[in-house]
Amino acid sequence: MRKNIARKCLCIALASAMMLGEAGTAMAASVENAADGRTAATVAAEEQADVAAANVSIWYAGAYKNSRTITINASGRAYRVEVWVNGVKCGEQYNGEDQQSFSINCEIPALLDSTYNAEVRAYDSNGEVTVQKVSPVKTDKVSFDGDPSVSVGYTVGSTGYAKPGYVSVSVYLDSRHSDEVKYEVQRATKSGGPFTTIATGSESYTSRLAYLDSTAKTGTTYYYRFRIVSGSDQYVKTSKVIATSKTASVKVGIPEVDQLYASSMNVSEKISKPGVFLWMTSNFANQYDVYRSTNKSKGYRKIKTIYSADFTDTAVKSGTVYYYKVVPKYYDSQTRKITTGKTSGVVGVKFIMNAAGAPSLIQTGNRSLKCTWAADNTADVSYEVWAKRTDITGDAYKRMVVTKKNSCTLTKLDPNGTYKVMIRTVKKSGAAVRYETTDTSERTMGYTKRVQDLTAGAVSSSLNGRKDVLSVRYSLTWYRDWGASGYVISGLNSSTGKIETIKKIKSGKKTSYTFTNTSAKGKERKYSQIYVRPYKGKARGEDNTLWNSEMPSAKRVKAVKKSTTSTKITWSAVSGAKEYYVYRTTELGVRQYIGSTKATNFTDVNVTDGMKYTYSVVVGTDFGFSSGYDLYSSDYTHKLTSPAITKVVNGSKGTATVTWKKVTNATRYYVYRSTRKNGTYKLVGKTGATKLSYMNKKLKKGTTYYYKVVASTVNDGGKTVKSVASHAKGIRIRK
Repeated sequence: MRKNIARKCLCIALASAMMLGEAGTAMAASVENAADGRTAATVAAEEQADVAAANVSIWYAGAYKNSRTITINASGRAYRVEVWVNGVKCGEQYNGEDQQSFSINCEIPALLDSTYNAEVRAYDSNGEVTVQKVSPVKTDKVSFDGDPSVSVGYTVGSTGYAKPGYVSVSVYLDSRHSDEVKYEVQRATKSGGPFTTIATGSESYTSRLAYLDSTAKTGTTYYYRFRIVSGSDQYVKTSKVIATSKTASVKVGIPEVDQLYASSMNVSEKISKPGVFLWMTSNFANQYDVYRSTNKSKGYRKIKTIYSADFTDTAVKSGTVYYYKVVPKYYDSQTRKITTGKTSGVVGVKFIMNAAGAPSLIQTGNRSLKCTWAADNTADVSYEVWAKRTDITGDAYKRMVVTKKNSCTLTKLDPNGTYKVMIRTVKKSGAAVRYETTDTSERTMGYTKRVQDLTAGAVSSSLNGRKDVLSVRYSLTWYRDWGASGYVISGLNSSTGKIETIKKIKSGKKTSYTFTNTSAKGKERKYSQIYVRPYKGKARGEDNTLWNSEMPSAKRVKAVKKSTTSTKITWSAVSGAKEYYVYRTTELGVRQYIGSTKATNFTDVNVTDGMKYTYSVVVGTDFGFSSGYDLYSSDYTHKLTSPAITKVVNGSKGTATVTWKKVTNATRYYVYRSTRKNGTYKLVGKTGATKLSYMNKKLKKGTTYYYKVVASTVNDGGKTVKSVASHAKGIRIRK
């Protein structure tokens, strides 16, 4: 209605203007403004706004997600431009004048499972603004793929025993995410919680989250879970939980058996007594209870508690199948408590007395092959040698020889055939006959064009007079390539990149060669690779390649007791050695690097009584050779020191008081007595760790008594260790 009245007023005003001229025009304008309800000032402001609109324009505004960020782009014309995300300004640009072109780029971190609302604000010089909103950007969600896995890791203590060290917990994601995945690791001591966040972290470009909990306590059951959170920043104010994994639990300090092996061992394999050999690996068990049965499913009986990773059961009968399982245990030297783990799986083995080993095969003629095997030649045992060709499809084993010896020669063979040979042990016991078959060996007869069984080992090293060039001698050995005219030894020159002939051997019977490789200080060795190639007449064979880079091994390694708590290891010097790295392996199979030295001796100050250590040394150099192998070693068992009796006195009627010196680490002492110095001693008393004397009562006057003292302790693996008895000391009872 107001608009209609205004139109009528405007018509009257225009008619008046036609009659009154300029005055009428002014009056018409006044009437128009009044009709719209606007003053002259309002009209002027609107006219300025129209000008401002002409000064500001946004041509493009958009947002998109990169791998780990949100990017907002905009372009147009403006005096000043701003980019806002979720109500927070993230970028600004000043152009200095109206109608000036702009291009702005704003990049912010992207959080998972979040929404980003952006807008671009363009201003003119008067502060008027034009706003353009951008389509929202939503980031990815993340979920878990499967349940978490959890296991107890271990560390190695100073004396060589493994112990529970941490809990390893991990979980897989639904896919590999390039975004930063923020997560929490939570732990509880009850399945239903409450859960406490023990760690936070973030990962990118990963499909798996993992954490090591080093604060877990032995003997406690823990429940773990992961939570993925969005995180928060100035654009996303509140963090939220995106996904929560299922729960996984573990009891810390429970030892487990990783693997258990069993094999039949006989005297030919250089053990003192034949039996079934067991070998096992574990995370941190330091004791095992060994159980045995002749029935896989029942009847198991504990036969031994062992404190090493291997055991030979000698109480077995030939031809019998035995089944074994072990129970791992962990002795905590701090609390002196034993934790029992889960029983291992069962392994079975048939004990074979006098069983032959896999044969060694050496060609001795164009059509003959010598077979040798390890065996125990007793009267009731003989051996059958069986062979077949493997270069002919479908060929079957044939019995070639029967003998009571541990070697024979197979004849009338094909000069170019490949033969697989096995030995069958035949044992007769009265009317009973038992047959056992060994593993097999294989050998190709004749000229093979490529040497077999090629090996190389560093023999020795030497420095030149200026000590700036090191020479290392290597011994090459190979199996004789039957029919070859000889062999060519060549090397790849590191400097020229060319293969050079080192030696041409003109005898096919030769199966070894020693050559020298050199290196200047700080430079590559002369030959980086060595090749051995057979030839036959003018026919060239194929190269067999060796890498010859290692230093010689340190020889004459020896370990001896230095003190009650230390061991001294010595070895022979190696020319060109810059440093020696000392290692030891415990009887539980734990290998440790224990230190380095430039000298040829090292003192191990972290040993425990009753533990068997095997020491070895690796040679390091700054010439172009790699660290050597520890081919030589020394076995050593640290023994508890024997007590020294200081005096024995007959202080009162019918008594003898024995006094001795304290032994480091001893927890108990045992006192033994005999009426003859070299006679049989019987236990008469024992004391604790702090009492260093013992009074023996009810003795006969006029009799001479001799005493010995034995110290005892429990080592870090829970093994009771006793010392050698002290020297005997006697006293004649006079009261």
